[in-house]
Amino acid sequence: MTGPADVSLPEPMPRDGGTPLSVPQDLQGDHAGFASRFIAFIVDCVLSIAVFELVLAASSFAASA
Repeated sequence: MTGPADVSLPEPMPRDGGTPLSVPQDLQGDHAGFASRFIAFIVDCVLSIAVFELVLAASSFAASA
């Protein structure tokens, strides 16, 4: 009789039937620090404002035409 600890999940298989996919544990990245998260936040804010202003300008132009 086997217990739950003896059950292992199969390796993920590609759809074309090739070799199983596996990712080595040493390829896992580290957590992002404060600086990289803050820079990403600033970039997100700038892009969001730029897109908002483009949509606002386009709708203003369409309303005036």
